[in-house]
Amino acid sequence: MTTEYEVCADKESRAIARYTEALALDPCDYEAYFKRGLAYAAQEEYDRAIADFSAAIKYDNGYSWAYTARGNAFAKKGDFVEAVLDFTTALRFNPGDLRAYYNRGNAFFLQQDYPAAIADYTAVLQLKGDHAGAFANRGQAHARKKEWKAAVADFTEALQIDSNQARVYLYRGNAFLEQGDCGRAIVDYDSAIRLAPDYAEAHENRGIVHLKQENYRQAIADYTEALRLDSTSARLYYDRGLGFAAEGMYDRAIADYTACLRLDPENAKAYYKRGKAHAHQGEHEEAIRDFTQALELDPRSVHALNNRGLSYFNLGNLDQALSDYNESIQLDPRYGSAYKNRSAAYKARAEQYRVKAARYKKKRSADGKELWKKALLRARAAFRQARADRQKAGELP
Repeated sequence: MTTEYEVCADKESRAIARYTEALALDPCDYEAYFKRGLAYAAQEEYDRAIADFSAAIKYDNGYSWAYTARGNAFAKKGDFVEAVLDFTTALRFNPGDLRAYYNRGNAFFLQQDYPAAIADYTAVLQLKGDHAGAFANRGQAHARKKEWKAAVADFTEALQIDSNQARVYLYRGNAFLEQGDCGRAIVDYDSAIRLAPDYAEAHENRGIVHLKQENYRQAIADYTEALRLDSTSARLYYDRGLGFAAEGMYDRAIADYTACLRLDPENAKAYYKRGKAHAHQGEHEEAIRDFTQALELDPRSVHALNNRGLSYFNLGNLDQALSDYNESIQLDPRYGSAYKNRSAAYKARAEQYRVKAARYKKKRSADGKELWKKALLRARAAFRQARADRQKAGELP
């Protein structure tokens, strides 16, 4: 069975052959070069298209459509600098060329020159006030500049012109989310999914909102659907892992963090979160390995240090626990959790010294008496430090 693509390709091939014959008869036929260039571009043969548009320009230097078409071909190749130059030349010859403004705006956008992109989309809208694409793309440019209200206004205009744009509902939902308006974000993501049920990004972003609102079951459902559509996203596994962990489903959280790390082995946060999940299950040796790996990737992670210290503490290794708490506090002197945990470690250390002091006290020798005094002094010092850390933890957020 012949596919639609094959029909189109055959049509373009016939057009190329026809214009090639025309150029054999008249090598200066700039229209033939232009139309053959369009046929090559339709077949994604952009180098040949550019050569033909260049030939058309050679024989008619003011052929604005040829500049616009060549700019499009350059843009398709990712050469946005050349594309902008061609669109600008096209506009010099034809200031009313809507497509040149629109495509130059796209080229500026892809070069991250958002003010220039906004100016070009605005020019499009001055020529054609109901251009949904210009509103949508200008909204995206505003969003990249974190101008969320302007972005929402443009996306709303685009949707009033054409309400069947799933991607624009997604973009507006994202802008609402950035403004902290989770309710409106959910409504827009719902609309995007209604129009495009297999829109993985819409499921993912709705999951993000559910996660922020602590609707963990709904977040898990959205992430699961997004993963059905795109199982190669490390971020999706990580975020679903957060949902499982929040629900106390630590085995499933660990499985998701592990899947995330298979796809993104340098993800320090995934190691940290997997370590926390292991710790919640009392698997402190596994937790320590994960926290250590997280710290190799991010040595200044006070959370990984603090939680590794807690796992060492739970295994009875007070020296390593105190070392981690000390380093965590050194990195962030206002980290209340580290003070709280160090207080518990010093209290346990003080109790160790108290037990030793009681044992030494039973000895009648001079050495025993000296050891008793030292142990007692150390116990008191540890209790004082525990009390100071507990007080400090209470003063901090």
